[in-house]
Amino acid sequence: HVFGTVHAPLFHPVIAAKQMATADQVGHGRFGLNIVCGWSPDEFGMFGIAMQNHEDRYAHGQEWIDAVRLMWSDPNDFDFNGRFFQLNGVRSKPKPFGDSLPLIMNAGASPTGQAFAMRNCDAYFTSVRSSRFDERTGEVIPDVEAVAKSVREVRARAAALGREVRVFTNVNVICRKTAKDAMDYYRYVLEEHADWGAVDGQITAGGTIKDLDDPAYMARRQAHIRQFPLIGDPDRVAGLFKVLSEVGFDGVGLTMVNYLEDFPLVRDEVLPRLVAFGLRGEA
Repeated sequence: HVFGTVHAPLFHPVIAAKQMATADQVGHGRFGLNIVCGWSPDEFGMFGIAMQNHEDRYAHGQEWIDAVRLMWSDPNDFDFNGRFFQLNGVRSKPKPFGDSLPLIMNAGASPTGQAFAMRNCDAYFTSVRSSRFDERTGEVIPDVEAVAKSVREVRARAAALGREVRVFTNVNVICRKTAKDAMDYYRYVLEEHADWGAVDGQITAGGTIKDLDDPAYMARRQAHIRQFPLIGDPDRVAGLFKVLSEVGFDGVGLTMVNYLEDFPLVRDEVLPRLVAFGLRGEA
């Protein structure tokens, strides 16, 4: 699948539904929608659109996705009368490829956002930021139990609504031919040359006040930059992917410091191991 991230408040649902159906036709059913209800005033300001309060953004998003689904599935013209949209004589043809709806994903973190995802989406994308530093070995150890707990909670919320939702996450991958080389590069990137200004900018963009004297803020800083690191040689990295599958994740997004330099080893050494584990099909 190729996912398009669409800010519902910034794109009219009739236009968006038609564009996404076209993408799905071109991709023979491989388009996926990552629906976003928005949170950054700067992004809304670029479009000259006033950002509504948090609850209203998700109420708007609910009408938006309801209208889009109708356009993807209803063979007849229809009217849509809601609080945010009043649409008359809506016609949307052709439908998505193969008379099936595109995969829908969301990553809402608030209780309202999570409830929106559980009601509407096929997949929920959650960011896991759980790791600890082992003073004895000098390694960064992913906190597998904390991640497993997060997956269980997502599945339980979906089950309470009578639904099954696939769970995805993202990981930072630092893979080198030896474990020592991987840890040395980790320290080079995230300790010796960490861009703390960028990290602070990302954290404070959500309204958090920067306070370097606050232990809670400093802990959040570390969690933000470490996330759930997959650091090591190909055997270790592949093994950690296997762990993520075993705790219940259905898919993983990969982040690397430099894709051009870092991805070839993952492609040549890690992916074949995942095939051997049964986590991927043959190329």
